[in-house]
Amino acid sequence: MKLSTFMAYTIIGTIILSCTEAANNKREQNNIKRNTGNSPAATAGEISKVQASYIYRNRGANQLTHEILQKNIKADSAPDTIHLIPDSQVDIDRQVSTATIPSKKCGNLTNHSSIGERITHCERINGSESFWNGIKNGISGEGVWRLVFNDGREQVWLDVNTKTLWSPIIDKGNWQEASGYDIESDSYTCGNIKLLPADQVRWRLPNRNEFLAADLNGARFVLKDIDALLWTASSDNNQSLAWAIEQETGILSLKEKTSSQEIRCIGTILK
Repeated sequence: MKLSTFMAYTIIGTIILSCTEAANNKREQNNIKRNTGNSPAATAGEISKVQASYIYRNRGANQLTHEILQKNIKADSAPDTIHLIPDSQVDIDRQVSTATIPSKKCGNLTNHSSIGERITHCERINGSESFWNGIKNGISGEGVWRLVFNDGREQVWLDVNTKTLWSPIIDKGNWQEASGYDIESDSYTCGNIKLLPADQVRWRLPNRNEFLAADLNGARFVLKDIDALLWTASSDNNQSLAWAIEQETGILSLKEKTSSQEIRCIGTILK
């Protein structure tokens, strides 16, 4: 399967109240569609029509888009599955089913010529362990994640909502080594990842907004080592400091750029 056959995943947040469970199941298995050309970024109004809101909901209940949620609240007709008032007993991470660590190696063959082929191989080899469905397993606006690579020790996952790849923790180092700023290329950690061919993915250090967006999509329920303190690409106004994040909690903290922190990278798919 070529990358073009799956690159235009429908934004998972488009699930509306009228969707049935059967429709959700079908969407889970057929969430890859064709997309060609370079589309402009959606306007704020368009995003509200398709993106799932992050309001709490019963686990597995239909997600509402921002627009539909707003209409329901205005009409005082929000479904009982939506929590306008948080419930401290159920609106907690413990209610979310986390991704299963895949048991078989996949996406690691040298004849895989695209990321799409690696995803297809992982699905064939690992079945349900090759994806995490935040629509069914989550309690907010979580999305779908697909397994791209597993060597038996480390995994690479695709965040379908943003079409970005997330690496395991690659190394530990200072901010320059993590970000590649003002440093020799052979010392740039994210620029020297060998898990996937360089002609299939371009790696870099995620900024704090990208980490937070991945968290909204369910990263802490999918990726390993989420309790580590990770460098972000975001500097402070004080140029000697940069932001680091703990994905398990979402807590951001400022660290000296010369200090040593863990490094996880984000990838743009090339083919």
